[in-house]
Amino acid sequence: MPAPDYDAIATALALRFANGVTTPAAPGGEADVRVGSATANIPNAMLPLPAVLVFTESGTFPTQGGGTRIGVSRFRVRFYLVLASDEGRTEARLRKWLTVLVQRCKAATSLSGTVDRAKVAEWRLGVIGFADERYDGIELMVDVTHSEGWAAS
Repeated sequence: MPAPDYDAIATALALRFANGVTTPAAPGGEADVRVGSATANIPNAMLPLPAVLVFTESGTFPTQGGGTRIGVSRFRVRFYLVLASDEGRTEARLRKWLTVLVQRCKAATSLSGTVDRAKVAEWRLGVIGFADERYDGIELMVDVTHSEGWAAS
């Protein structure tokens, strides 16, 4: 088994939220994530909204031995809906989006060759920042479990 390719995992995770992939599509009356607006390659300025950015957060290797090393990597997935406004006005919209976005990781086992599974471990609705701006959005913490062949040396 090859070592985990963190770039490939982050890119594949971003593609789970890309335009035309979200099933069901955006909640009724909402615009879908724009083409090119779901990425793990963090831009200098915000992409057209709604957008999804995937940040590589942290990782651990809780199991090493017996010829296998199992790792858990955490990715912060941020969904940006609109520039921050009256939270009460976007709360219902964000709840509808939350259902759609969480479903995108429900069966995420084919992110890259070494990934065993990806699951949403936490989520948060509210105001999130990017490039000196504030947006109403959703933040998902996604734990990705991966395994690789391993031998101590």
